[in-house]
Amino acid sequence: MFFTAPFRSLFHRGLVAGQLGATSAPVALAQMPDSETNFWHRQYRFEPYFVAGRSFDQYCPAYQLGWQLAQSPEGSCVDFDAMDRELNLRWTAINGSSLLNWSQVRLAAKAAWERGMRPQSPDVMSVVAGKKLVRTQEAARQFRQSSVSYLASGAQGMHAEALKRFAAVSAKLLSELEALPVEVEPLPLVSGKAVPYVLERSRQVWRDSGLMAADSIQDVLAKLQTWLDAVESMCQEMLPAHARKLLSHHMLVLRGQLEAVQWLSRGQA
Repeated sequence: MFFTAPFRSLFHRGLVAGQLGATSAPVALAQMPDSETNFWHRQYRFEPYFVAGRSFDQYCPAYQLGWQLAQSPEGSCVDFDAMDRELNLRWTAINGSSLLNWSQVRLAAKAAWERGMRPQSPDVMSVVAGKKLVRTQEAARQFRQSSVSYLASGAQGMHAEALKRFAAVSAKLLSELEALPVEVEPLPLVSGKAVPYVLERSRQVWRDSGLMAADSIQDVLAKLQTWLDAVESMCQEMLPAHARKLLSHHMLVLRGQLEAVQWLSRGQA
């Protein structure tokens, strides 16, 4: 939601002006959305200005004030410090009964203003991204199974040594993927998209029994490519900042490993 007039204009015509004796009627300001309130409720204790013993209710009006400034036409083209005097007056007029004065909440208001001024990543993963994460996790598991199968067959060479060294790295990457929060139902085994997973599990059982040949280096590379493709697809979604940073790192690692093994395995059957 946005203001219908500049923040400075609302300040003089609105609630603060009314408190100071202006004759114009108070102007209602936009309310901070629940998503922002929830974000600050989770975050405020970790902010550098937080003082132990102070509750979220004491900081919330400051977050509201900073968010309102960010949403105003004027707030998007002035520096926060340039509005300090007016924000101080407004805080005093609207929150005069607060236990905290402006100097004690100023940084909280500025943090909310700064957050409101920049495009926001979602705080939680979308359903589509969550489903892609499940597929990415499974792609990682299938690569690891294929790599183990190939190495167990007695593969030799520099590419095999590279795969052995990558085993610990790939385990860490998979662990990081599994630690990402996701709230989607597992892919149903009867669906078309789950068929590759079922087939892979069946193949693994046959390999373990010795009735099926181990994966080739081409199989390993194909599964590594599938894992990389899945990560790249995830990075095209709107993701929480921490998830995007993690997956961007995964993408670089997987690309490097794929290129290295492809080059080292030239000429391998």
